[in-house]
Amino acid sequence: MSTEVRDEVDIDEIELLTNVDFPQIFDSDDDAYNFYSSFAQRSGFSIRRHHVYRNTTDEGNPETVYKREFVCHRSGVSKPVKVNELERQRKRKASRCSCSARLVVAKETIGLEEKWVVIYFNNVHNHDLLDEKEVQFLPAYRNIPVVDQNRILMMHKAGCSINVTMRLLELEKGIDVGSLPFMDKDIRNFLQNQNGIDKQNDALDVLKLCKGLKELDDAFQYDYTIDENKKLEHIIWAFGKNPQTILTDQDPSLKEAIANEFPNTKHAFCIWHILAKLPSWFSFVLGARYNDFKSEFFKVYHLDCEDGFEQNWKSMVAQFGLSNDIHIKLLYSLRQRWALAYLKDFFFAGMTTTGRSESINSYIKHFLDAKTSLTDFVTRVGVAVQIRNRVGEEARMRQKYHNHLLKTSFPMEEHVASILTPYAFKYYFFPSDKSYLRLSLAFRNL
Repeated sequence: MSTEVRDEVDIDEIELLTNVDFPQIFDSDDDAYNFYSSFAQRSGFSIRRHHVYRNTTDEGNPETVYKREFVCHRSGVSKPVKVNELERQRKRKASRCSCSARLVVAKETIGLEEKWVVIYFNNVHNHDLLDEKEVQFLPAYRNIPVVDQNRILMMHKAGCSINVTMRLLELEKGIDVGSLPFMDKDIRNFLQNQNGIDKQNDALDVLKLCKGLKELDDAFQYDYTIDENKKLEHIIWAFGKNPQTILTDQDPSLKEAIANEFPNTKHAFCIWHILAKLPSWFSFVLGARYNDFKSEFFKVYHLDCEDGFEQNWKSMVAQFGLSNDIHIKLLYSLRQRWALAYLKDFFFAGMTTTGRSESINSYIKHFLDAKTSLTDFVTRVGVAVQIRNRVGEEARMRQKYHNHLLKTSFPMEEHVASILTPYAFKYYFFPSDKSYLRLSLAFRNL
């Protein structure tokens, strides 16, 4: 789109219209753009680069730019969008309204130097201008400085949320809440763009990371599979020696990978994932009886005797008429991986229970989100493991540092205190005052 421009411009007229010391000559077209952008921000609008005029008759350099046009951000009209594109995209309100405000500069030789001279200026808008508080929300003025970009990436790597990141930046700069030159959506878009840049090499980077971790620590274990297109399909890793137990969901590929990589490890299924599937499996089939079934399922799950589990499972299946249900058959075939009766001889640190599982999930969410890259995922889980190990080391130190609070002077109590942890000694050896009294009487009768 070409624009008819005036051969001359009255700078005095510009300064009268704008009440600004408006220069007539600039060293470059970028200088002209930056000045006009600054002027626009003070006036309540933003600008964009528009038409570029090139010298097509210059045989030596046909791409020579000799004139530039900068327009109000509401210049022109919005392009019509096809119906199928409207269905896929969010419906956004159009902002363009054919505003004619613009600045045109042309290249001229003044003396021996090439300069950019203002040849046309129109400051008449057909829309309301924004005030000082409103104009800061225009996208053109919501830029994240490079120094803040580096800080944002560092905080994101540390697992900080966007809200926490913004508040930390405000505190570092000593400014009020909401005074940053960008918004939370700008940080979100910035991080998404960074993830998009790294996404193509994400699989390769995570394999390089695992290889590097293995070289640093031989106890680090990892394995992966490649699909028919030679793309990363599954990956499994563990920080430390071969674990005694592993909790996962019911992914069959994980089952195979764990069996191959950790043949001496007990692989169990997290009950939290199983319970999450119960409504979709049984609520429609059982209707109003579903809540009764769920209560009975919990009772059977918590049984610690294999014979008791088998007997009560059959009774439950018969009671609710689920003998031919495929999900019941699947759960029963995998019972040795989730039922407590079959897991009682293995140590899971309480994570087979829903409360403990949800606690671990909540803890991990401080380090991870749905858009975390594979490389960041492995790195952040490693950080989470290190923090957990640190807490465990401190607890062991305190166990050695603090003496047990003994309630009797009997040798048996002293012996038990020497072999149990403080937690076990307090809650299992003396779970109540009555048991303490019974134990004291038993000691006296010895």
